Amino acid sequence: APARRAAEFVLRDMLPDGRLRRSWRKGKAELTAYVEDYAAVGTALVDLYEATFEISWLEAAAALTETALAHYQDPSGGFFLTADDAETILVRPRSAQDGATPSGNSMMAGLLLRLAALLDRPDFRDAAEATVRAHADSLSRYSGAHHRLLLAVDWLTDDPVEVAVIGDPADAGTAALLRAARAARPYNRVLASAGGAMAGLPLLRDRHPEGGRPARRYRPR
Repeated sequence: APARRAAEFVLRDMLPDGRLRRSWRKGKAELTAYVEDYAAVGTALVDLYEATFEISWLEAAAALTETALAHYQDPSGGFFLTADDAETILVRPRSAQDGATPSGNSMMAGLLLRLAALLDRPDFRDAAEATVRAHADSLSRYSGAHHRLLLAVDWLTDDPVEVAVIGDPADAGTAALLRAARAARPYNRVLASAGGAMAGLPLLRDRHPEGGRPARRYRPR
Protein backbone atom coordinates (compact mmCIF):
# COMPACT_ATOMS: atom_id res chain seq x y z
CA ALA A 1 0.00 0.00 0.00
CA PRO A 2 2.75 2.57 0.78
CA ALA A 3 4.46 1.85 -2.56
CA ARG A 4 1.18 2.24 -4.41
CA ARG A 5 0.40 5.53 -2.65
CA ALA A 6 3.86 6.88 -3.37
CA ALA A 7 3.59 5.97 -7.06
CA GLU A 8 0.12 7.49 -7.32
CA PHE A 9 1.42 10.72 -5.76
CA VAL A 10 4.33 10.96 -8.18
CA LEU A 11 2.17 10.29 -11.24
CA ARG A 12 -0.57 12.64 -10.07
CA ASP A 13 1.40 15.56 -8.60
CA MET A 14 5.02 15.40 -9.77
CA LEU A 15 4.30 15.51 -13.51
CA PRO A 16 2.44 18.83 -13.85
CA ASP A 17 3.02 19.12 -17.59
CA GLY A 18 3.98 15.55 -18.36
CA ARG A 19 7.56 16.25 -17.25
CA LEU A 20 8.92 14.90 -13.98
CA ARG A 21 9.94 17.25 -11.17
CA ARG A 22 12.40 16.41 -8.41
CA SER A 23 11.10 18.53 -5.52
CA TRP A 24 7.77 19.01 -3.71
CA ARG A 25 7.46 22.21 -1.67
CA LYS A 26 4.40 23.93 -0.25
CA GLY A 27 2.04 21.90 -2.37
CA LYS A 28 3.91 22.48 -5.62
CA ALA A 29 6.19 20.32 -7.76
CA GLU A 30 9.42 22.17 -8.57
CA LEU A 31 12.79 21.75 -10.28
CA THR A 32 13.15 19.87 -13.53
CA ALA A 33 14.17 16.28 -12.91
CA TYR A 34 17.56 14.81 -13.77
CA VAL A 35 17.80 11.65 -15.85
CA GLU A 36 18.50 9.64 -12.68
CA ASP A 37 15.06 10.68 -11.40
CA TYR A 38 13.37 9.31 -14.50
CA ALA A 39 15.39 6.11 -14.22
CA ALA A 40 14.64 5.62 -10.52
CA VAL A 41 10.90 6.29 -10.82
CA GLY A 42 10.62 4.16 -13.96
CA THR A 43 12.42 1.28 -12.24
CA ALA A 44 10.13 1.57 -9.22
CA LEU A 45 7.07 1.45 -11.49
CA VAL A 46 8.30 -1.74 -13.18
CA ASP A 47 8.90 -3.22 -9.71
CA LEU A 48 5.34 -2.26 -8.79
CA TYR A 49 4.04 -3.97 -11.91
CA GLU A 50 5.89 -7.16 -11.02
CA ALA A 51 4.39 -6.98 -7.52
CA THR A 52 0.80 -6.32 -8.61
CA PHE A 53 0.66 -7.20 -12.33
CA GLU A 54 -1.42 -4.09 -12.95
CA ILE A 55 -0.58 -3.03 -16.48
CA SER A 56 -1.03 0.68 -15.70
CA TRP A 57 2.29 0.77 -13.81
CA LEU A 58 4.11 -0.68 -16.79
CA GLU A 59 2.46 1.81 -19.13
CA ALA A 60 3.49 4.68 -16.86
CA ALA A 61 7.08 3.40 -16.77
CA ALA A 62 7.17 3.23 -20.57
CA ALA A 63 5.79 6.78 -20.86
CA LEU A 64 8.47 8.15 -18.51
CA THR A 65 11.13 6.30 -20.47
CA GLU A 66 9.90 7.79 -23.74
CA THR A 67 10.16 11.26 -22.19
CA ALA A 68 13.70 10.56 -20.99
CA LEU A 69 14.70 9.39 -24.46
CA ALA A 70 13.20 12.52 -26.01
CA HIS A 71 14.85 15.05 -23.70
CA TYR A 72 17.96 13.47 -22.13
CA GLN A 73 19.43 11.06 -24.66
CA ASP A 74 22.81 11.86 -26.19
CA PRO A 75 22.64 11.22 -29.96
CA SER A 76 25.96 9.37 -29.64
CA GLY A 77 24.57 7.08 -26.93
CA GLY A 78 23.79 7.32 -23.25
CA PHE A 79 22.03 10.11 -21.39
CA PHE A 80 22.89 13.59 -20.24
CA LEU A 81 22.21 14.50 -16.63
CA THR A 82 20.01 17.44 -17.62
CA ALA A 83 17.18 17.88 -20.12
CA ASP A 84 17.67 19.48 -23.52
CA ASP A 85 15.45 22.39 -22.47
CA ALA A 86 16.81 22.82 -18.94
CA GLU A 87 18.67 25.92 -17.77
CA THR A 88 21.57 26.57 -20.10
CA ILE A 89 24.95 25.38 -18.85
CA LEU A 90 28.34 25.28 -20.57
CA VAL A 91 28.52 21.49 -20.59
CA ARG A 92 25.76 18.93 -20.14
CA PRO A 93 27.40 16.26 -17.97
CA ARG A 94 27.10 12.57 -18.83
CA SER A 95 28.49 9.81 -16.63
CA ALA A 96 27.84 6.15 -15.90
CA GLN A 97 30.07 5.91 -12.82
CA ASP A 98 28.18 4.86 -9.71
CA GLY A 99 28.57 6.66 -6.42
CA ALA A 100 26.60 6.21 -3.22
CA THR A 101 23.68 5.55 -5.57
CA PRO A 102 23.73 4.11 -9.10
CA SER A 103 24.29 6.54 -11.95
CA GLY A 104 21.44 7.73 -14.11
CA ASN A 105 22.96 6.07 -17.18
CA SER A 106 23.33 2.68 -15.53
CA MET A 107 19.80 2.80 -14.11
CA MET A 108 18.40 3.87 -17.48
CA ALA A 109 20.17 0.97 -19.19
CA GLY A 110 18.58 -1.48 -16.77
CA LEU A 111 15.15 0.10 -17.08
CA LEU A 112 15.31 0.04 -20.88
CA LEU A 113 16.26 -3.63 -20.88
CA ARG A 114 13.43 -4.63 -18.55
CA LEU A 115 10.85 -2.73 -20.58
CA ALA A 116 12.28 -4.08 -23.83
CA ALA A 117 11.72 -7.64 -22.60
CA LEU A 118 8.27 -7.04 -21.10
CA LEU A 119 6.88 -4.91 -23.93
CA ASP A 120 8.81 -6.34 -26.89
CA ARG A 121 10.46 -2.98 -27.60
CA PRO A 122 13.66 -3.58 -29.59
CA ASP A 123 14.16 0.20 -29.74
CA PHE A 124 14.50 0.25 -25.94
CA ARG A 125 17.07 -2.53 -26.10
CA ASP A 126 18.97 -0.63 -28.80
CA ALA A 127 19.03 2.47 -26.56
CA ALA A 128 20.37 0.39 -23.66
CA GLU A 129 23.09 -1.09 -25.85
CA ALA A 130 24.02 2.38 -27.12
CA THR A 131 24.31 3.53 -23.50
CA VAL A 132 26.75 0.73 -22.71
CA ARG A 133 28.78 1.36 -25.86
CA ALA A 134 28.97 5.09 -25.13
CA HIS A 135 30.72 4.32 -21.85
CA ALA A 136 32.79 1.36 -23.04
CA ASP A 137 36.14 3.12 -22.57
CA SER A 138 35.41 4.22 -19.01
CA LEU A 139 33.89 0.82 -18.27
CA SER A 140 36.98 -1.05 -19.41
CA ARG A 141 39.36 1.19 -17.46
CA TYR A 142 37.37 1.62 -14.26
CA SER A 143 35.08 -1.40 -14.08
CA GLY A 144 34.86 -1.13 -10.28
CA ALA A 145 33.07 2.20 -10.63
CA HIS A 146 30.43 0.80 -12.98
CA HIS A 147 28.82 -2.03 -11.03
CA ARG A 148 25.28 -1.31 -12.22
CA LEU A 149 26.31 -0.85 -15.84
CA LEU A 150 28.15 -4.18 -15.74
CA LEU A 151 24.81 -5.81 -14.93
CA ALA A 152 23.44 -4.32 -18.13
CA VAL A 153 26.42 -5.74 -20.02
CA ASP A 154 25.64 -9.17 -18.56
CA TRP A 155 22.00 -8.82 -19.63
CA LEU A 156 22.98 -7.83 -23.18
CA THR A 157 25.36 -10.75 -23.56
CA ASP A 158 23.07 -13.38 -22.02
CA ASP A 159 19.53 -12.07 -22.66
CA PRO A 160 16.77 -12.04 -20.04
CA VAL A 161 15.19 -14.86 -18.10
CA GLU A 162 11.53 -14.48 -19.02
CA VAL A 163 8.92 -15.91 -16.64
CA ALA A 164 5.18 -15.78 -17.34
CA VAL A 165 2.47 -17.19 -15.07
CA ILE A 166 -1.16 -17.45 -16.23
CA GLY A 167 -3.79 -18.31 -13.64
CA ASP A 168 -6.17 -17.08 -10.98
CA PRO A 169 -4.08 -15.06 -8.49
CA ALA A 170 -6.23 -16.50 -5.68
CA ASP A 171 -5.36 -20.07 -6.73
CA ALA A 172 -2.82 -21.82 -4.52
CA GLY A 173 -0.96 -23.19 -7.53
CA THR A 174 -0.62 -19.76 -9.10
CA ALA A 175 0.57 -18.29 -5.80
CA ALA A 176 3.17 -21.05 -5.45
CA LEU A 177 4.52 -20.43 -8.95
CA LEU A 178 4.79 -16.70 -8.29
CA ARG A 179 6.57 -17.29 -4.97
CA ALA A 180 9.10 -19.51 -6.70
CA ALA A 181 9.65 -16.97 -9.47
CA ARG A 182 10.18 -14.15 -7.00
CA ALA A 183 12.46 -16.16 -4.71
CA ALA A 184 15.08 -16.58 -7.43
CA ARG A 185 15.64 -13.14 -8.88
CA PRO A 186 18.65 -12.69 -11.11
CA TYR A 187 19.12 -9.15 -12.36
CA ASN A 188 18.07 -10.15 -15.88
CA ARG A 189 14.76 -11.77 -14.90
CA VAL A 190 11.43 -10.30 -15.96
CA LEU A 191 8.12 -11.53 -14.57
CA ALA A 192 4.62 -11.18 -15.99
CA SER A 193 1.32 -12.67 -14.85
CA ALA A 194 -2.40 -12.44 -15.57
CA GLY A 195 -5.60 -14.31 -14.83
CA GLY A 196 -5.96 -15.27 -18.49
CA ALA A 197 -4.41 -14.56 -21.86
CA MET A 198 -3.47 -10.91 -22.28
CA ALA A 199 -2.46 -9.86 -25.78
CA GLY A 200 -1.03 -6.59 -24.49
CA LEU A 201 2.12 -8.22 -23.14
CA PRO A 202 4.20 -10.47 -25.40
CA LEU A 203 5.11 -12.82 -22.54
CA LEU A 204 1.40 -13.50 -21.92
CA ARG A 205 0.20 -13.64 -25.50
CA ASP A 206 -1.82 -16.75 -26.41
CA ARG A 207 -1.33 -18.24 -22.96
CA HIS A 208 -4.22 -19.77 -21.05
CA PRO A 209 -4.69 -21.80 -17.85
CA GLU A 210 -4.37 -25.48 -18.73
CA GLY A 211 -7.24 -27.70 -17.58
CA GLY A 212 -8.06 -25.36 -14.71
CA ARG A 213 -4.44 -25.34 -13.57
CA PRO A 214 -2.14 -22.32 -13.83
CA ALA A 215 0.15 -22.23 -16.83
CA ARG A 216 3.74 -21.14 -16.67
CA ARG A 217 6.27 -20.21 -19.26
CA TYR A 218 9.97 -20.04 -18.52
CA ARG A 219 12.33 -18.94 -21.23
CA PRO A 220 16.03 -18.53 -20.42
CA ARG A 221 16.75 -17.37 -23.95
